[in-house]
Amino acid sequence: MKYLFWLLALVALAAATPAAAQAPAGPATFIDRQAGGYRVVATISPAPATVGPAVVRVALTDAASGAPARVSAVNVIISARSVGRDQLYNAAPLDNDRANGIFESERLYFSISDDWDVRVQVVADAQQFEVAGQVAVGSVYERIIDAAKIAVPATLAALVLLALGWAWFRRQRRRAIA
Repeated sequence: MKYLFWLLALVALAAATPAAAQAPAGPATFIDRQAGGYRVVATISPAPATVGPAVVRVALTDAASGAPARVSAVNVIISARSVGRDQLYNAAPLDNDRANGIFESERLYFSISDDWDVRVQVVADAQQFEVAGQVAVGSVYERIIDAAKIAVPATLAALVLLALGWAWFRRQRRRAIA
């Protein structure tokens, strides 16, 4: 009987916590367009984007051949729709190699939960152009609620197990004294 009781307690604990917490998704693509003879693919991580730091990676290839494009500079300009003020971020070439056509902006920071306009400005030798996209930035509270969905039932199940263990210990102690 007591083993059945412990088995049920462990099953309750397992049922209270999901088998695996949702891992953050990989980068999400928010721009995939051709412009100025280039194919521009921009991704953001974490995905979905939330208030706080983010990384935007821009991959540039030649539209005709698909080879990595060598450009002078890539800038990322973000603007919250409700605020309307532009913020400029430089995107450095990945591994300091302009020839690979991959640029990354690591210091990007979304300050509020809102729909954000994101423009990728490409400066090539003979031209300059922009490609626009949009990113919906969610609230940081959504992550807290997701964590609470896991932590609260797990804590309650642990407290139940602790109480059951204490009751078992007291019962064993009474038997030993008697």
